[in-house]
Amino acid sequence: MKSKTQTLFLAIFASASAMLSAGMVWEKGAWGIDEPVVKCLLVDPRDKNTLVVGSEKAIYQSGLGHKESRRIFSVPAGSGTLNALTADSEGLIYAATDWGLFVSDAPRAKWQKVFSLNAGETDKCLWVTVAGGTVYLGTTKGLYLKKQGSANWQRKNGELQSSPVYFIGTDNAYTYFATDSEIFREGKGPQDIQKVFSLTSHEINGAAEDLPLEENGLFVNKSQIKFFYADAAQTPFLYIVTVKGIFTSADHGKSWQRLDSDGLPLKDATSLLPLGNSKILLGSTKGVFLYDGQKWGQVYKGLETDEINFLASDGEGNIYAASNRGVFLLAKERDVAVFGSSPEILSGSFLSREPSIRDVQEMAIDYAEVHPGKIESWRYAAKHRAWLPTVSVGLDRNATDIRHWDTGPNPDVLQKGKEIFEWDIGLSWDLGDLVWNSDQTSIDSRSKLMVELREDVLDQVTRLYFERRRLQMELAMNATLLPQEKIDKELRVEELTALMDGFTGGKFSRKIQTAEK
Repeated sequence: MKSKTQTLFLAIFASASAMLSAGMVWEKGAWGIDEPVVKCLLVDPRDKNTLVVGSEKAIYQSGLGHKESRRIFSVPAGSGTLNALTADSEGLIYAATDWGLFVSDAPRAKWQKVFSLNAGETDKCLWVTVAGGTVYLGTTKGLYLKKQGSANWQRKNGELQSSPVYFIGTDNAYTYFATDSEIFREGKGPQDIQKVFSLTSHEINGAAEDLPLEENGLFVNKSQIKFFYADAAQTPFLYIVTVKGIFTSADHGKSWQRLDSDGLPLKDATSLLPLGNSKILLGSTKGVFLYDGQKWGQVYKGLETDEINFLASDGEGNIYAASNRGVFLLAKERDVAVFGSSPEILSGSFLSREPSIRDVQEMAIDYAEVHPGKIESWRYAAKHRAWLPTVSVGLDRNATDIRHWDTGPNPDVLQKGKEIFEWDIGLSWDLGDLVWNSDQTSIDSRSKLMVELREDVLDQVTRLYFERRRLQMELAMNATLLPQEKIDKELRVEELTALMDGFTGGKFSRKIQTAEK
């Protein structure tokens, strides 16, 4: 259960979110992608109206708006998943995967594998950046670089020779490399790499946790630096998202300032995108958060999921989010022509037939079997277990004297006696269970997991419910929609209805159908 302090903070944070996100709504984009999980994306350098979208196993080219996407690259079988995308000044696209780096030609018709490690399960290409005619590749086995036009890769010596390099960025003076908890920079001239940031020296609450890089022989990404961003077009130049806070630098890493990030899910952060005018977007698996220069608030309107994997911008004010349910575009709400007031629309027959959000939440909780009463019944049963005895039943067969010599007048006669069966029943009580039952420990662990699962289910179903309701309102209140826009919104309503049925075992649609009869 949440404390009163936590509840008050969440209420204040929700209020701030509502004020910050007013007029901001996410819209579904990049239609036609075969896979729901999108890991990364970038704006095509040859066409600002085209996105290059990377799922776990493929790369798509997608026009903005409601244009269909087409697959331009499939990660070869056995090559793991796609981790990062970048493009150079000539329009070539580089794709870093678990087992190699691939590059396209300008028409995107052919892809070539240009780098690979030892093809081991712990050897992965994590990040790729092209700057100053050099391709920089971060891997789990260190930093590699290659001059464009050259066929030879060089392994960087020094501290970056064997440490995993998770992120690479450039500004107008330096190239930066992020490891687990440190940032290094390299100038354009022939100079040594310098360390400009260490999380251990910047954290406040004790020493940094020493995290393993491998579990059971497999590489595990547990970097304490969750994201790094460098941009020469604005100040500050550098942004670092860590498990201990968000840091910025306006002097190429010579000094760092810490942003207020209390309440943010930093351990779940996946990306950061500066918007200018001191505004920042933070992406995480718990949602998208906006910083307006003074406070943070969540931007959730229109999003179907909290799991955001990457944020990108086209430089013209359009913002894109790669999520576990596709690509979303952040745009301002459009003015709509209203026919009838909101109360009239809300009391309309098509909405009055639908279940309330409370009903839907109860359906989802029942279907997922995460009702709080389940834990209460377990606790009750464990508490009263001491009153039930342990029953033991015993049975003994004595056949020692079943055949014996007659002890009477015929001593030479072998006689047969009777088998003797003995049985007993025992009852025992462990009254110590009235004070403490060892099953309580297991119940406490299961209770914690169930609460987390229930919160995730309620968060998802609530978001889907009101996103569906918003689209229904747009369809009912706006008579100026183009036929294609109307069809798209109606299809989205059907899609959201199917998702709601998935969370409720089909009860959502059955409830509507019953009300219509």
